Amino acid sequence: MIDYELITNEKKERLIAFGKYAGIAGALDFLKGFGDYLMLMGYRTPFLHCNATYKYKNIEHAYEEIKWVGEQLKLK
Repeated sequence: MIDYELITNEKKERLIAFGKYAGIAGALDFLKGFGDYLMLMGYRTPFLHCNATYKYKNIEHAYEEIKWVGEQLKLK
């Protein structure tokens, strides 16, 4: 693994920084992977409806889908 945020120049200034959506993208990809993992373990959950980040057309689309997943989890 590489921690890209630790890459600095000779003045110790960061050369790579992530925007405000990086954490959201990471969380979305985690939820998709979590759903896939649970399926491999034999559990079918609403997390299977989570997509990889690049498949969402915009942030609103991602929020809608995650909200739906949350609503489905409440029903279980």
